[in-house]
Amino acid sequence: MKKSFLYQPHDGYRYNSDSIFLYDFAMSMKPKGRLLDIGCGVGIISILIAKESDVKVYAVEKQKKMALYAARNYKLNNIDAKVENADIFACELRKNSFD
Repeated sequence: MKKSFLYQPHDGYRYNSDSIFLYDFAMSMKPKGRLLDIGCGVGIISILIAKESDVKVYAVEKQKKMALYAARNYKLNNIDAKVENADIFACELRKNSFD
């Protein structure tokens, strides 16, 4: 796993070992192409995947604060990502297809 940098809030939900387990599971499927991270939080899972795979990241996060963290974290980690602050059922990204 390549080194990553991450900002996250001091209080509330913070990434934990569950995020690492989900990343490991996702990597077992050899991700490539267009990756949609629904409820991305601070972006930890898609950041880790993007650093190890050839994916273009698209992320949707309902909470504005977390979407801002995710956008900052993608930039900090040199990940080209599109972040949309919206409910998945109302966002523009849902009209697209993903791998």
